[in-house]
Amino acid sequence: MTPLWGAERMLGTNPIAIAFPGKDEPPIVIDMATCAAAYGKIEMARRRGQPIPQGWGIDNQGRGTTNPDDIVAGGALLPLGSDRERGGHKVMAWPSWSTFFVVHWVALIGVRLRRPLR
Repeated sequence: MTPLWGAERMLGTNPIAIAFPGKDEPPIVIDMATCAAAYGKIEMARRRGQPIPQGWGIDNQGRGTTNPDDIVAGGALLPLGSDRERGGHKVMAWPSWSTFFVVHWVALIGVRLRRPLR
């Protein structure tokens, strides 16, 4: 995924998966990527020979594209929101924050696991 206003791949999509159990109601399940569209949707459009919506990706020159082949051939997915008009600037903190969180959480768990169990 490219950062907002970027022209090349620099970030992972850092998917989010959260579930909240419900006592008497069905659980709430959230499973999403932080890019405008999952890569699987790009690949499905590519295999069907169909265009993708504007705002999902850029070509290898950093220009918006509706051709899924452009993304596969060196382009990149755009972040959720994809540009300032669609709220992309509000989402750009997620890849950085989630990486920071996971690295520190794993470090904390690693410290806990090295301690002797009682």
